[in-house]
Amino acid sequence: MKKVKISKKAVKKLKAFKWLAVGLALIGLLYYFKANLVVAIVNGKPVWRVSYSQEINKMAGKQAFENLLVKTLITQEAKKQKAFISEEEINNEIKQAEEYSQQQGMTLDQLLELQGMKKEDLINTIKLNKLVEKMAGTESAKMQEWVMNLQTNAKIVKWLKN
Repeated sequence: MKKVKISKKAVKKLKAFKWLAVGLALIGLLYYFKANLVVAIVNGKPVWRVSYSQEINKMAGKQAFENLLVKTLITQEAKKQKAFISEEEINNEIKQAEEYSQQQGMTLDQLLELQGMKKEDLINTIKLNKLVEKMAGTESAKMQEWVMNLQTNAKIVKWLKN
């Protein structure tokens, strides 16, 4: 085989062309995936998806933590007071929820799906609400005050940073 000599000038042009192609490919990829990288542009500055995700995780994490604390406090207080919810009470509430969903033109399962819930979630919510009603009454303000008193009087050790 015969060796072909390539001038240094041609090699430099070839390298420059490769870098140009790589650069253009990167720009193209960034443009194509920009929706995955930037969620908004505010006054000409990007709001990065990573920052957005971190903020959502903080907010959702704090909310989930608070919800778990309240559920635990209610359950503990119910055990102390020997309060319980019968299957009949749960079934009555489910029946009411089914009637409501039918008035909305859908099944209960469809309504739950729209709210991101399963039937098990509904049953757990019913149990908690009924326990609070039994221990604090049915008036909304009294229920909220009762839950706040539980939180105030509880000995909570936090291991998670919010």
